[in-house]
Amino acid sequence: MKFTLHLSMIPLDQYVPLAAAAEEVGFSAIGLGDSICYPEHSESRYPYTEEGNREFLEAIPFPDPLLASAAMATGTSRIRFMTEVIKLPVRHPVLVAKQVSTLAVLSGDRFSLGVGTSPWPDDYAICGVAYEGRGKRFEEAIAIIRGLLDGGYFSFEGQHYRVPSIRLNPVPEAPVPVLIGGRGRLNIDRAARLADGYVAIAKDLEELSGALGVLRERQAEYGVRPGFEVHAGGTAVHERGGLRRLEDLGVTHTVVRMAPPTGEMVPDAELAERVGFLRRYADEVIGASQ
Repeated sequence: MKFTLHLSMIPLDQYVPLAAAAEEVGFSAIGLGDSICYPEHSESRYPYTEEGNREFLEAIPFPDPLLASAAMATGTSRIRFMTEVIKLPVRHPVLVAKQVSTLAVLSGDRFSLGVGTSPWPDDYAICGVAYEGRGKRFEEAIAIIRGLLDGGYFSFEGQHYRVPSIRLNPVPEAPVPVLIGGRGRLNIDRAARLADGYVAIAKDLEELSGALGVLRERQAEYGVRPGFEVHAGGTAVHERGGLRRLEDLGVTHTVVRMAPPTGEMVPDAELAERVGFLRRYADEVIGASQ
């Protein structure tokens, strides 16, 4: 079992020192969430709270995850970085490929690209992209990014994108793993069919078990890619026996959010408190799992 520290909703000046601390105590990766903007007025329902509201996000800083990864890479040497996940269909895939290739090279091949579809129609409207057809656009974008990261000339002719024969420079020596995240069956199917891993977004072990059951069904149809990763977390990462249950479900990377042992988020915690939590978690959990 490997451990990913998910950093979101924390002060900007804590990202770099927390990445260094996570590397020191034994985490294998840093994961970063994505939020493009906060609209002043919205009729969209937020899918990850019971009431469907997102007011708690209004005053929380969300740096661009690719730029934040680049900053943290300069202060570390071994730990990987990944997006969990970026909203791909609202971004042009050629520009994403350029950012990812640059980041992978500058970090020494320490980056994995986690992608998903935004649940907010607002994101599409704000970025001038149609909400309809986002699934097909998502799949085409993945194909374009993979093709450009191979390093040779690449062209694409699809329903949503047309790319003439172009190449990027620089490109990383090692392939950049692409992981797909989401709750819905369509993205679970895409993860099995198109990706190197799946990032689960589940409220509890029951929901996670159901999602991974669907994943195994789809993998039985498409085959399992070598080294396929399954990233998941939730309250189980803080419970006695929780890691064993995650492992039994097929989770390869436990996602630990920056929180105290109770699992409750502390958005205003001081850096020393967060580093202390990392050290305790590493001693009590990571060390015991090796």
